[in-house]
Amino acid sequence: NIYQKIRDHDLLDKRKTVTALKAGEDRAILLGLAMMVCSIMMYFLLGITLLRSYMQSVWTEEAQCTLLNASITETFNCSFSCGPDCWKLSQYPCLQVYVNLTSSGEKLLLYHTEETMKINH
Repeated sequence: NIYQKIRDHDLLDKRKTVTALKAGEDRAILLGLAMMVCSIMMYFLLGITLLRSYMQSVWTEEAQCTLLNASITETFNCSFSCGPDCWKLSQYPCLQVYVNLTSSGEKLLLYHTEETMKINH
């Protein structure tokens, strides 16, 4: 009789443990699935955003052009650090390069980067 009570008590404890583990496993699986869904959504969101900016960029197309004119227009003062307590001044030239775009026949000014073009316009 006492043995039966102990055995019944052990079986109840085992059932509670299995139920608790199952709930934890379910949460872990749901968390994993939620993380995968979020990563797929971010992949498409970032992919579409980056792909659109890449496709709209004029810097992704190849073009044939011929040099029309290259000249140094002016010089700019520039200060730079040569150490913790050291600053030096230097001058650098501004080079303007004009080219003829073969496909359209337009005379265009070349820029170093796409950001440079946006800053200067």
